[in-house]
Amino acid sequence: MNIYDFAMTMEEEGAELYRTLHRKVTNKGLKSILELLIQAEEQHYLTFKKMKDRQTPDTVQTDILRDTHDIFVEFAGEMKELTGVKDQVEWYREAREIEKKMESFYREKASEMTEEEQRTAFLAIAEEEKKHSFLLENIIEFVSRPRQWVEDAEFSQLREY
Repeated sequence: MNIYDFAMTMEEEGAELYRTLHRKVTNKGLKSILELLIQAEEQHYLTFKKMKDRQTPDTVQTDILRDTHDIFVEFAGEMKELTGVKDQVEWYREAREIEKKMESFYREKASEMTEEEQRTAFLAIAEEEKKHSFLLENIIEFVSRPRQWVEDAEFSQLREY
C-alpha cells in the first residue's frame, strides 16, 4: 500500500468514527461540530486522492475552530444542561488520540516528500489534524464540565493559535 492509499484509509476511518459518534449524540451543537469534522476528513481524503492521481491538491486549510466557536455560542443555552454525554468522553478521547497520531504521521511523511507541493499539502493536513485534536480537547472539557465551560464569557479555548 502506498502512502496515499494509507492516508486515504486513515481519513476514511476518521470520517467513519465521527459518523458513528454523530449517530450516538443527541445534542444539536455537538452534532453540528461532528458534521464539520466529517466534512474535514472527507476533504482530506479527496486531497490525498488528487495527490495519488498526480493532480494538484486543493487548499486544505479550514476555519473549523472559528466555525465551532460560533456553534458553541449559538447552542450555549441548551448546552448548559447536558444529560448522558459524560459517558461519551471516552469516545472523544479516542478520537483525539487518533487525530494526534494522524498529525504526527503526516508531519513525518511531509519530511520525506520530494515535491514541494505535496510536502506543503501534508503539512497543511497535519495542521488541520492539530486543530481537530484541539477541538476534541475542548469537547472533552465541555462534556465533562458544561456549566463552567459555557460560562467562560470569552470562549478562549477556541481561539485560533
